Amino acid sequence: MLLANMAVAHRINREFPDKALLRRHPPPSDKMLDQLVWEQEMYLFICFWLIGTNYSYLNLKYLTSIIFLIKVCQSHHLKS
Repeated sequence: MLLANMAVAHRINREFPDKALLRRHPPPSDKMLDQLVWEQEMYLFICFWLIGTNYSYLNLKYLTSIIFLIKVCQSHHLKS
């Protein structure tokens, strides 16, 4: 996909060297920004928690429980 985008960009640049194409994105919604902030906070929480954890105690079941808890918190957060 990236190579295709680059090929198109080079072709446009060759054909129209004195023109510029700008892509305009709509502004993010408040809900999307809240979700992004919440996900970053959860990510940092998990990172700091793992730093203080003895890695030998971590196993798949424990990590699965953490992921489940995050999903439950996330679904609760999205409803509010």
